[in-house]
Amino acid sequence: MDYIFSVRRVKKGAFTNELGSTYFLKVPETAPDISPSHQIGSAGTGMPDKWAKEVMAAAKSGVNPRSGVPKGDILIYVHGFNTPTATMLERHRLVRAGVEKHGFEGVVVSFDWPSASSALNYLEDRSDAKQTARLLVDAGIAAFAARQTPDCEINLHLLAHSMGAYVVREAFDDADDRPGVAATS
Repeated sequence: MDYIFSVRRVKKGAFTNELGSTYFLKVPETAPDISPSHQIGSAGTGMPDKWAKEVMAAAKSGVNPRSGVPKGDILIYVHGFNTPTATMLERHRLVRAGVEKHGFEGVVVSFDWPSASSALNYLEDRSDAKQTARLLVDAGIAAFAARQTPDCEINLHLLAHSMGAYVVREAFDDADDRPGVAATS
């Protein structure tokens, strides 16, 4: 399964290149693209417990021999501009295969933000990237941090490509200014 959370708008049963609600998706490995039908929980209502539990279970790669507590890793991949959903899913799978080839035993989760499939759309994609940065923190990073227990040994990592690095930078710039988020992140 591929785990994705997307903040694209849905129109006529498909994701568009505009900002919308947050969708938490569990995508079958045979699917060529993401779809709103892959959603777990309701759009825009925060990270569903079922989705979070599945991701955290997939992240576990063993047990700390000293503490006996499960340990693991979640890698959140943030794509760049000019990336339609099918391309994002293909790259998600390439990232997952690449890190697994080098011994990564955790789970890869992608953050999909509204990006058009045209290099000429750079300025609009940049504007969308800035707007979605807050959602990366609220829907993803802060939501995982809120589920962290004192004995949790699951590490959260970020990997960003191209304008995805701008999304991450803006997300952390925003997060450290907001009380409550900085304390849980």
